[in-house]
Amino acid sequence: MDYVKTKQLYEEIGQIKKLEETADFSRYKKELKWYEDVKSKQTGEYYQANELIRRDLVAKTWKPPHIDKNGEPLEYPLKYINGIYRVRIADMSEWEY
Repeated sequence: MDYVKTKQLYEEIGQIKKLEETADFSRYKKELKWYEDVKSKQTGEYYQANELIRRDLVAKTWKPPHIDKNGEPLEYPLKYINGIYRVRIADMSEWEY
């Protein structure tokens, strides 16, 4: 769920208080905190696996959980698509989002 977009839509219709009463708002706040925890306080950029290894912030035996086909760690944050919606309206036109 795109919590930022959901919050924007609630703000547009003046129903932000309703959003704050839902479980989704709690999840949104947790997600914001998590994103702040995985960013450098100095640079504001996400911690990268290569940087953690280089600065000895992880054990020597630690292997990055996400690697590319060449064995190099992927750049964080990773974003995956977990759904594509296909919509057909009354005039039989279709679009995806």
